[in-house]
Amino acid sequence: MPVPLRNALFLALAGGCLLLGCARDPVQEAVRLRYAVRAVPDHGFEVELRAGGFPRGVPGLRILNGWGMIQNQPGRVGEVLAWDLEGREVPVAFEAGEEAATWTLTRDPRGAFRLRYRVRPHDPHAAPHASFVSRERMLCLGYSLFLAPRNLDYAAPLNVIVSVETPEGWERWSSWPGAGPYRPGSIRELWGGVVAAGDFLASGLAGDGLEVTVLTEGTGNRTLGLNITNRLFPVLREMIGVFGAPPRGPSLDVLAVYRTMPRRGNKSVMIGTSEERAFLCVATPDRYRDPDDLTALAAHECLHFYLGGAVTASPEPPFRNSPDLVWLMEGLTEYLSFRLMERAGVLTSEGRAEVERAKEEKYRENPFQAGTSLADAARMMSNIEAYALVYTRGYLVGRLLDREMTRRCGAGALDGFLRRLFEEHAFAVTGRSVTPEAVGGLLESECPGSFEAIRAYAEGSRVLPRLPAGGSGAGVLGRE
Repeated sequence: MPVPLRNALFLALAGGCLLLGCARDPVQEAVRLRYAVRAVPDHGFEVELRAGGFPRGVPGLRILNGWGMIQNQPGRVGEVLAWDLEGREVPVAFEAGEEAATWTLTRDPRGAFRLRYRVRPHDPHAAPHASFVSRERMLCLGYSLFLAPRNLDYAAPLNVIVSVETPEGWERWSSWPGAGPYRPGSIRELWGGVVAAGDFLASGLAGDGLEVTVLTEGTGNRTLGLNITNRLFPVLREMIGVFGAPPRGPSLDVLAVYRTMPRRGNKSVMIGTSEERAFLCVATPDRYRDPDDLTALAAHECLHFYLGGAVTASPEPPFRNSPDLVWLMEGLTEYLSFRLMERAGVLTSEGRAEVERAKEEKYRENPFQAGTSLADAARMMSNIEAYALVYTRGYLVGRLLDREMTRRCGAGALDGFLRRLFEEHAFAVTGRSVTPEAVGGLLESECPGSFEAIRAYAEGSRVLPRLPAGGSGAGVLGRE
C-alpha cells in the first residue's frame, strides 16, 4: 500500500475501528469515565472517578496486582469511597486476586456513580516502575494509578477523559496527545499513559513526522538527555522506514523518561518498560556512562510501539507477552534494536560485532540454553536465567531468521515481512490481536521456507547453529 494512502487509513482509524468490520459493543460505547487526579507532594495522588452509562447491576473496578518490579500495587490504594447519583454512599467491597485486585460496589447505583480514592506514592527507588510524587517531581504511570471497570474490554474504544493537577509552577509532559484534559481512548491506553512533572530536564528533536522528548531527573547528568536524543532520533527514523509509517496516526511522538536508581553494592542495574508513545528507563549511575546500551534500551522499547503495541498478541491480563510469539515480540525486537542502531550510524560495525559476541557467550553459559524453547522460557520469566534466555536466544533467533530469509529471498526480506505484518495486523485497523498462526502464515507467504527457522529454534529448542559474524549466513539451517 502506498505510504500516503496508508497514513490516511491510520488517520481515519486511530480513534477506533471505523472500517474493516471491527466489532462494536453498544454497552461499552455508552460508558463514560472521567478521572480527576491531584498530585500532592510526599503524600501521593487523590483520584476522583465520575462514571456513567453503565448497564443496571453492581459494577466492579480493578487494578493490576503486579508489574515489573512492583509488588502489591493494590496495597497502595486506600480510602475508597463511592456515591450514587443522589449522593448516597455506596459501600465498596475489596478482593485481592493473583493477577488483579477488585473493588465492587455492594449495591446497584443505577448506571452512574462517583468514586474517590487515594494512591500512596510508591518508593521511587524500591519500585522504580510505579507512580510517585516527591517535593521535586512526579511520575504518573497509569497502570499503578487508575482503577478501571473490570467487565469492559481493555483494548476496545471507550469514552475516557483524564485531567491531572500538578503543584503550581511545575512543568508537565505527557504521552497522551494534547495539553489536557487527556483522552486515552481505551483502558489499555489509560493504563499505558505517562505524565511527568517537576524538575526534569527536557531535551528534544522534531522533524519529518517524528518528535522525541527525553526527560532526565534534575539531579542527573545535564548532557545525558541531549546525548540520547541525538542518538535515538535517527534510529527511530530508520524504524519508520522499516515499517513504512508511524505506529499510530501521522507521526511518531516519543516521551522518554530516564530515572536514576541507587546502586546496591556491586549490582549494576538497567531496566526499561514501554507504554503508549512513551518509555521509562531506570539505571544505576554507572550505566549512564554507556550510551550504546542506553540507546539500545531506548530503541528496544520504541520498537514495542510496533511489535507489542500496533501489532499486539497480548492476552488478558494486559501487558503480558504471548509465549508463543515471544520470539517476535522480544527476540526480533532485541535483534532489530541493534541492527537499526548500526543502520542509523550510532553503532559501529565493530560495536555490533561485540554485541553479537556477548549474546553468544551469555547464551552458551545459560543453564537453560539446551532443551528450552523461547516459549518455554517466556513461561518462566520470574526465573532470572529464563528471563536472560529470552533476550539472548531471542536475539540469536532473530539474527538467524534475518540471514535465512536473505539467503532464500534476497536482501530486505525480513523488512518486507515486518512491513506486511504491520500493514495487515495493526490493531488500530483490525481491532484484533494477531495470532501465532497468522504470523507464521505471513512469514511463509513473504519468504517460503523461512518459517522452518522459527519452528526449529524458537518454537522448538534445537541447539542454535554457530554463525559467522556479519554476512548472509547462507545455508544456516541444519548446521550445529
